[in-house]
Amino acid sequence: MDRAFTIQCHDALATSLGPVPVGRIQEQAPGVRLRVLAEHSTDTDDLRQGRVDLELGGDRPSLPEFRSETLGHDPLVVAMRPAHPCADGLDLHSYAAQPHVLVSRRGRLTAPIDDVLAAEGLRRRVVAAVAMALRTAGRRDVLVTSTENLSRPLIEAFGLITRPLPVESPPAVINCNRHQRCDSDPAHAWLRDQVRASLAEIVTG
Repeated sequence: MDRAFTIQCHDALATSLGPVPVGRIQEQAPGVRLRVLAEHSTDTDDLRQGRVDLELGGDRPSLPEFRSETLGHDPLVVAMRPAHPCADGLDLHSYAAQPHVLVSRRGRLTAPIDDVLAAEGLRRRVVAAVAMALRTAGRRDVLVTSTENLSRPLIEAFGLITRPLPVESPPAVINCNRHQRCDSDPAHAWLRDQVRASLAEIVTG
């Protein structure tokens, strides 16, 4: 097979997932080239126009021309630098009271965990929303709620520690989105198989 594929996803997915399918593809189809692009800050028509083969992330397209498959789930943890005041212990109230930085390329200032806190009568203090929130946590006393497995390479790279989320919360969902025109493309189905197997390898450790 001689073909180039393009996958679009956020930073944690790209950092963690990227090397795994590259290795699998090189073993099985050396003629295939893989491009991994960063998630856009706004919605685009890249899937529709064929500029991107797969979109990976938590969102699912609502239009019927798109297909979406849930590939896995990743538990949430709280990342911080070792000198953070909550490094020795974190309860629900201290979690809500500390400044938070959200992982978001699109500037979203809320996440599903905020609904969980609201049900407990609490609200956390979000001070920023940036794509590389974990880098910020390595330099400032802030908390970052992130995925446990997909974010592990970045957590380790920035010298962070993790603590369990002090409240029960649904794990992060990893969806794989594509356009319907790819349904009959065997090469595209092969690519999805590689991504599916790679993600399972990462999430299950």
